Amino acid sequence: MKVKHPFQKGHRYNCTSQKIKGKSKIPRLSFYWGLTIDKTVDGSDLWWNDTKKKWGTFTEFKETHDSYGTHLHNITSLKAAKSHIRKHDELPKGTKVRLCSNFVGCDVIITK
Repeated sequence: MKVKHPFQKGHRYNCTSQKIKGKSKIPRLSFYWGLTIDKTVDGSDLWWNDTKKKWGTFTEFKETHDSYGTHLHNITSLKAAKSHIRKHDELPKGTKVRLCSNFVGCDVIITK
């Protein structure tokens, strides 16, 4: 598994949340908000099925009327993203997965 960060070592965000300056009563803002498939090896679009808890193509899920989407929203750290990618064998080797950030230019690309 290869991880590509937008920043060099020493300038990366290691925490999973960011303090909002000047507002002590507001909870921390989550740094990452989810996973999405950036690019697959064969060019197919993969969707996340919430009911079956697996990745698959649109044609697999449209007949079942399950809820599905392009993003998986409950992944909020790099460690959780790596663990999720390692567990799911339906993601082919060479797939690029994007850990989406709440801040512009801070997304992390993970290649399986």
